[in-house]
Amino acid sequence: MKHTKGAPAGVQKQWQRTWIPAHNMKAGTVTPTEATVGICKVWSFHPDTKQDVVFTIPIPVDWMGGTDVYAYPVFCTDVNLYATVRWGLQWLGIVRGISIAALGTTIEGNFQADGTGFVIPPKSEWLTLPGSAIGALKEELFQMDGRDFTTLAALAAKLYRAAPSPFDNHPGNARLLGLIIMYQAFV
Repeated sequence: MKHTKGAPAGVQKQWQRTWIPAHNMKAGTVTPTEATVGICKVWSFHPDTKQDVVFTIPIPVDWMGGTDVYAYPVFCTDVNLYATVRWGLQWLGIVRGISIAALGTTIEGNFQADGTGFVIPPKSEWLTLPGSAIGALKEELFQMDGRDFTTLAALAAKLYRAAPSPFDNHPGNARLLGLIIMYQAFV
């Protein structure tokens, strides 16, 4: 029943969460500064440069294929505690080590701090990864010769601060602590 598109009749579903901490992300094409906040590693993104980090995560075996996945960057601001930071996420579905799309899908969103300096869900919008765009998750790609390739499926992603941008009004660094991924799963 893994990765069945939508929920079959009578199957219960629930929301699951995956946390991807900054220390599990690697420097991207234009590297943000690596720093620490307390004891946590963070990536510090400059307001005038589009910088990025990359990571790959396995697609959870309990994910309900075809349903939307939501991403939320958890970060802190240092200058304006009520600022808005614009983040972007580009991703590709990968099956058996092969990308299933020629180009990654990109989404961007604005995330506003609430005066504490930290931004955690659900204070702002979530970045929505449409389930239909994660095209790798079609049953026929996971079954071959009676073998299940579910554990070989992954999402490769690039997370970036979309700066400079008229939607980003934080004049200082945005320090990324990690990314939360929410998805619907079979119970």
